[in-house]
Amino acid sequence: PLFSPDSRHVAYIGQIGQSWRMVVDQSQGPSCGSNLGLPLFSPDASRLAYTVSRGKSFVAIVNGVEQAPYDEVAAMLFSPDSRRLAYMARRQEREFVVVEGQGQGEHLHCAALVFSADSQHLAYSATDAQGTTLVVDGQASRQTCQSILDNGRVAFDAGTCLWAIGYRDGQL
Repeated sequence: PLFSPDSRHVAYIGQIGQSWRMVVDQSQGPSCGSNLGLPLFSPDASRLAYTVSRGKSFVAIVNGVEQAPYDEVAAMLFSPDSRRLAYMARRQEREFVVVEGQGQGEHLHCAALVFSADSQHLAYSATDAQGTTLVVDGQASRQTCQSILDNGRVAFDAGTCLWAIGYRDGQL
């Protein structure tokens, strides 16, 4: 089971007969087949998100509402103020980031979603044919590198300064 950050709610995946359901505070959600993602509470415990498979597609469910279907949904992340949910999605061979239901950018690969501490900015690393770059608030950096170290990890400091270490042509 997963307890909410305020410890007032609990969510878990339960099997009722042959079907699997998300159970939140003893209320059973709809039948979801056998492929449910782990639940994620927002920091203020007001929102709950998880993924389910629907045939060959996956959908995010946010407070009981299904979002658009994709070939894959991964790495769900709430902003620190709990107002925004972002996740990575794949459709065919392209990956992009979905923020509050709206897809942004199309890349060969996306990684390392991170919100700034004030929740105003979202960043991630994105790889395309030209190389790997940082995307901040949907805008890709003009500079590319061969790779961002630490599995593409990017981080905001306590303010809004973004940090990442990349290399190009053997140089950091």
